[in-house]
Amino acid sequence: MHEIVYDTVPVTAIRNLLQLAAHTKNKLSLVSCPALILKSKVDHVVPPENSDFIFERISSVFKRIETLENSYHVASMDYDKQSIVDETLFFIKSIAASSSIISKI
Repeated sequence: MHEIVYDTVPVTAIRNLLQLAAHTKNKLSLVSCPALILKSKVDHVVPPENSDFIFERISSVFKRIETLENSYHVASMDYDKQSIVDETLFFIKSIAASSSIISKI
């Protein structure tokens, strides 16, 4: 699989990313929309624990976290790409089913 990567990363982009992460960390509890978090078991770019941190702090009623066992950082281009499709479809159908039940109450 061919992955597009950058030869260099501008220092400004890294600084902006770190500032955004610090700003966002304190606002995670404001997230209340349905959330499906898919994380690779082994990721050499983003620690999988970051996904756990987010999952534990968001306020979403409908939230789910799944671990992808056979992929790395760009999981959508790796061995678990079909699992990503399946998990996403299952999550959307679950939300839709729950929403229709709730709206009838």
